[in-house]
Amino acid sequence: MRLAALLVALMLLLSSTSPALTAVTVTLNYSYDDVEARELSSTVQVGDVVYAAGTKGRYVFIAAYRGGERLWATTYNVGGNASVLSLNLEGGALKLIAYSRLHNSTKLHLLTLNLNGGIVAREDYTVNPRLFPLAAVAVGDSIYVAGASFIFGDSLNYMVARVSAKGVEWVKEDREDVGGGFGDDILKCIGLTLGSRLFVAGDNGTSVSIMIVSQTGDVVRNYVVAYPNVTVTVNGCFKVSDSTFILYGALNYRPMLMPIAIKPDLDIVASLLVVGDLVGIITAMAGEGSIIAPYVVSANQSVILIYRFNGSHLELLNLVNVTGVAGGFVALSGTLLNSSLTYAGYDKMGAKVVSFIILLEERGARVSRIPLFDVIGDPRLTATLLAVIVSFTLYIAYRRVKGRRPAS
Repeated sequence: MRLAALLVALMLLLSSTSPALTAVTVTLNYSYDDVEARELSSTVQVGDVVYAAGTKGRYVFIAAYRGGERLWATTYNVGGNASVLSLNLEGGALKLIAYSRLHNSTKLHLLTLNLNGGIVAREDYTVNPRLFPLAAVAVGDSIYVAGASFIFGDSLNYMVARVSAKGVEWVKEDREDVGGGFGDDILKCIGLTLGSRLFVAGDNGTSVSIMIVSQTGDVVRNYVVAYPNVTVTVNGCFKVSDSTFILYGALNYRPMLMPIAIKPDLDIVASLLVVGDLVGIITAMAGEGSIIAPYVVSANQSVILIYRFNGSHLELLNLVNVTGVAGGFVALSGTLLNSSLTYAGYDKMGAKVVSFIILLEERGARVSRIPLFDVIGDPRLTATLLAVIVSFTLYIAYRRVKGRRPAS
């Protein structure tokens, strides 16, 4: 029995298989400082050209970048302090939604630009002064916004609203609809989910609020994840598909990812991943296919995380410290296309675009050898050594059995 066990162990040692691995390398492509803008908060990539939108004062700033150069820039005066809520590519054109505020005049601006920077259409919508949009999505002739609202005598409440040429058609701003909580309720994310409904999510400092809202303003589903003893921050969300979103931010000063799955019956399933060996907050995320790349910022370092996402499972492939090339840079948006990983945001000088080349190499499962055989490397010597080991093992076993026989 001992001999059989020894032989089995020997064979397993010689033929053990290591799992398939994914090797990931991230190298700097280019870095471009665009001090003519305050920040860049939304990005779209077409081929090797990155389109980014941001603001400076009362101006909305849209520009195209390639290979470390700015190809063109377009500015649009919105008449008040501006912020960009979204930038998307639709029908070969750029669709930008911006928000401006000047005293009691608050407006949404929908701009359509061609890929050369020319503004081909623009629409302005009036918004109630108490509303503070932070994210937006256009559906048909309406714009749906999410953010916060301020009512005198109360703290900030979450806000979802529908805006069109008719004005604000409806607004949801009662935090009790999602369970309430202490602190300010602010929504940071809005997107289309199953059946062209609205997926919205945010936080109030002690909990994460997730809702599905109809286009007519009904809260179809709501979900609250409470963290009473910690601080939770949702910075935004990344849309994987109509039924899958990933919220990102921080939980108690640790980078946080929260995959959200929406079932056909609209029930919500949430999971949580906290990067426990890092201090910082995820400020932006890019992704393509099953690969996502969160960008983490802390007081003294900048880190890119590379994950493979499968359902609700996140597999960390690599962690790349980019402080040396992006120290002080805060990414607000990102895009990943083919091997081009680009983030846009700001640093102390102004707007900035940082682009990386990301390469993934799949290494299939292989039969591993013991280190001695790896050193030898010659199959003939390996076979000879194996025969010697087996013969020696059998000889030892024979001697032990012979020694136990009683004398005749």
